[in-house]
Amino acid sequence: MELIVMSPSDMVPALANGTLGGYVVADPFNAVAQIKKIGHIHTFVGDVWRDHACCALVTREDVIASRPQAVQAVADAVVGAQQRIDGDRAAAATALTGGRYLPQPTPAIALALTYAKPPYPLAHPDWQPQHLGFQPFPYPSFTRRLAEAMHDTVVDGDRRFLDRLNPDAVHTDLVEDRFVRRALAAHGGPSAFGLTADLTRTEQVQPL
Repeated sequence: MELIVMSPSDMVPALANGTLGGYVVADPFNAVAQIKKIGHIHTFVGDVWRDHACCALVTREDVIASRPQAVQAVADAVVGAQQRIDGDRAAAATALTGGRYLPQPTPAIALALTYAKPPYPLAHPDWQPQHLGFQPFPYPSFTRRLAEAMHDTVVDGDRRFLDRLNPDAVHTDLVEDRFVRRALAAHGGPSAFGLTADLTRTEQVQPL
């Protein structure tokens, strides 16, 4: 097996013409392959790592220090958008494609947001891994577990930064969560997003 780095937008045509045997990527590129009938989803990452993080809101430390109100406004907007999408996923798919935010066809976005029928027998159906989640909180337990996993990952290139990475300290070093905590409070609190009141959890990782 050969692993190569490729832009997500190039993955679908590469799969279609046989250049690739498969790819690992976030949706909607998986859904596009299914809609176009050129591929099938083999495994959701969420079937291996329950409610794993996918995307993060990142800004520079100097921006946080000099423009905290702007950072808060962005956090509020992101949390509000997640809540709105989760409230009506079908409407969100139409809005995201009709408004030209996303270039993929509406059926692919709708599929990525719903997956009403799992595309394969799920190993952990109670985790609902096919269900794209919107849980806007950076759990310290996730950051720690991710850093631990990175230590065991084969990296092509200079990995000295990993050797200096302390899983127990990396979350405090990298994450500023006061903005998202305020945003959550402004949008109904953690329970409105299916999060625990104390915003803690135990990571569940079970490789297949």
